[in-house]
Amino acid sequence: MEDGSISNIGNVCGADEDKFSTKFLDEKQKFSDAERRAELLPRLLDRRGLQEIEREVRAAYSLAQAWIRRCEAFAALFPEAYREIRRRSASGESLSIMEVVERTQAEITDMVSSGLARNRAGARYKEVEKGVLQGVNVLDLNEKQMSTLWRRADALLASDPQGAEVAELQELFQETHYLPTDARRTIAACEAGRLFFSPTNFRLMTFLPMSSNAKSMLAKLTVATLDSHIPKHSSQGPADGATAGKTSRRERDALKKLAAIKRDAERLKR
Repeated sequence: MEDGSISNIGNVCGADEDKFSTKFLDEKQKFSDAERRAELLPRLLDRRGLQEIEREVRAAYSLAQAWIRRCEAFAALFPEAYREIRRRSASGESLSIMEVVERTQAEITDMVSSGLARNRAGARYKEVEKGVLQGVNVLDLNEKQMSTLWRRADALLASDPQGAEVAELQELFQETHYLPTDARRTIAACEAGRLFFSPTNFRLMTFLPMSSNAKSMLAKLTVATLDSHIPKHSSQGPADGATAGKTSRRERDALKKLAAIKRDAERLKR
């Protein structure tokens, strides 16, 4: 090694367990791990920085709860529209809403005479774009995703970087970048909800395939009406099935921060 503690001089090559190559590789790995640990630890030991990440995640979680409930209510009231929008979104299909209308006689004549249609019957109808559905990514929000986000923040804050192996440190370090990114993505999806649950979108949805009764309901739908179908639901944080009804110390600590988190969420709504 650089300090001369390990040398090739006098060592026997071959199958000897004490050979130079084995010692050298071991020491090289230790040196590499020590360097990497020195790079990773400062960020992971920055308690204030980790708490800020936690606050950002909690605020995103709190903000998302109302939108998840709203999406669930929409899916329950308008399953046909919900399925069609999700299908288009998942397949990458256009979110443009088209209406089939009948051409005027003059338009039909022009189509046939210009060779754009073989006969008048083929030129009778056309599609007209009524608009494009906005904010569809709000439908990507779900409780499982949010619970996972919450628990990842818990795990980061509860970690012991000093006692962790380098591989675990690397994962924790990556989480300090991934968690804020995922929280911001969640907030962006919530903001998209303002566009999705809007009178303009509701009017466009009436052109989707669904029952006449559903079309009539959508035409008159308001956010207030939709919210009236949302059951009361706790948004204090995810609860494990085995501990439902009980509150862990960590969850109690999280609840103490809930007021500040809700203030952050309200600020993000503005």
